[in-house]
Amino acid sequence: LCLPRRNSKNSNRRATSLSLTKFWGRGLSPIMTNPQRWLELAGDDVRMAEFALAEGILQQVCFHCEQAAEKLLKAYLVWKRGFYPKTHSLIQLLHLCRMEDSDFEDLTELCELLDQFYVATRYPDAPIGTGPAGSPSRPDAEKAMSAATSIRTFVQSRIGS
Repeated sequence: LCLPRRNSKNSNRRATSLSLTKFWGRGLSPIMTNPQRWLELAGDDVRMAEFALAEGILQQVCFHCEQAAEKLLKAYLVWKRGFYPKTHSLIQLLHLCRMEDSDFEDLTELCELLDQFYVATRYPDAPIGTGPAGSPSRPDAEKAMSAATSIRTFVQSRIGS
């Protein structure tokens, strides 16, 4: 987390406080601090990925699997801490989850796989995958689907849903 530099001691403290507030998501609506709501939204992403896979829209499979994983990790953090960080990095989210429960280490490879899809599924000049022109192939999409499903099972077992 990079924080802006300020000239005076007081303004530096204020900048740090504001940046950390933004990063940790303080002041959120009660809906976004409800882990069950995060789980529901993640479930919607998994269902969209299943529909996209059935239709052969492989880039959207990968996108929705990454989104599901992000929401699942945030659900756990909300459940454990009452808030979540403002980041889209699965690796950063996983690190915070591991601070609460070392068993999250088991999700490292799955999160690394899915993390690559966040930017790449949004921009045509950021290819990923093994398909034509770097697009995701069916095996890439199936791996993403499996990873999201495994993360979902793991997080739900922790939260108790």
